[in-house]
Amino acid sequence: MNDHAQDLVLGAIASKELDDLSKELERKQEEQRLYVVAQLAAKEKAERDASEARRKGLLSHIRDVENEVFHQLLIDKQSTIDSFLEEILATTVSGASRRRAYLEAQAQAERLNQTVEALDKTDPHACVKTLVEQLVFPQSQRHVIRKQVESESKRFIEAARASLDSAMENVHSKMAEARARKEAEQAEEGQ
Repeated sequence: MNDHAQDLVLGAIASKELDDLSKELERKQEEQRLYVVAQLAAKEKAERDASEARRKGLLSHIRDVENEVFHQLLIDKQSTIDSFLEEILATTVSGASRRRAYLEAQAQAERLNQTVEALDKTDPHACVKTLVEQLVFPQSQRHVIRKQVESESKRFIEAARASLDSAMENVHSKMAEARARKEAEQAEEGQ
């Protein structure tokens, strides 16, 4: 019986050892499986992060391009508006100058007619004096009027430019607010 007991003890020990080895093998296989799963998850996360970084970079580039296009558009609009205002003012000043010159010419012709009529009735020296006065004084008046028109034109151009600058600042501030809201929304979506 001694051999039989010894076989039983050795069988129990071998069974226990095989059972422990089997459990150790299962544990190692589970560790390897978990390691592979963790590696795959890390790889997928890295790919998602890289894809997100590329997407953000592309969006940033698109936003920069759109901002540059908008900036150029504003510059073009500003120069177009300036040209338009200058043209309107030049046309207005030119028209006003022509009307004033016509009215002055009519008034001067009327004065000359009156003077000629008066000369027929008066002294020739007084006639020369009157003619000189009528020719010299309107010239100085025209110079004063021209300076006034230039001053008013400059004032109107400056007022129009100030109004446009104010409007452009308003547009820029609204664009900045919209951009900030959009970035905040994108940041919330990213979280």
